[in-house]
Amino acid sequence: MLLKQRLKLTYWLKIIIPTIIALLIPMALFLPGLMGLFTSARTNPVFANGLLLYPLSYYLELPATFITNVPGSSFWLTGGYSVLCSMGAIYTLRRFKTYPVLNSILVIGAMMLLSPVFAAIMNGASSPSNRWTFMFTLPMALTVPILLNNLKKMTNRDFYWIIGFFGVAFLSLFYAFNFNFGSKYASMLFIAFAMLVLVYVTRTRPKGLYLIVLLAMFNALTVMQQNRTIDLDPNQSNLLPTKKLKN
Repeated sequence: MLLKQRLKLTYWLKIIIPTIIALLIPMALFLPGLMGLFTSARTNPVFANGLLLYPLSYYLELPATFITNVPGSSFWLTGGYSVLCSMGAIYTLRRFKTYPVLNSILVIGAMMLLSPVFAAIMNGASSPSNRWTFMFTLPMALTVPILLNNLKKMTNRDFYWIIGFFGVAFLSLFYAFNFNFGSKYASMLFIAFAMLVLVYVTRTRPKGLYLIVLLAMFNALTVMQQNRTIDLDPNQSNLLPTKKLKN
């Protein structure tokens, strides 16, 4: 009996001691980094700037960020997901039990966008910043191959939900630009309509898949062009010119 107890003690010591050592090793980098975070000039002493909810304008512009990247968006909210990504997300969410892990990530991510508390936590427990949404691109992108591999299984209800979402997203987009229908972002309306038609037709004509891919690429280029064209002009760009770096 005593021998068994000694063996158990030896067994646990072999586990506990290496575990403690493994926890202490990264502390040489973690603790200085943590101390630097709390003493940083950018660290706000008030968690999440004292906010529990965002301003109303943030929520009204939120749907638009799922189809394009609205410039000057509040709290560093980045979007710009392609129209096809939004369609894929709707398709998978309507089949929650079929894709439980992916859908859970999408739902949790969407819920985290609703409160500055989550944005502050993801920003090192300081001011609310939604830069973490760059990571949200991966699960959104994973919905696209699922959608394309199951085009024949799409139902009319899927298209009703997609059309409904696009309607809300475009109202949100036009609100963000004071309902200026001459805005360059209005082109997203035509891209969404074309993508919707292509997806509907490709259910019975698989060759249309190539056109979907090409349109998705054009969609990505359009989002980039809408937000980064000025970077090609040294008189308008906010980037540092090469000449100044050389000097």
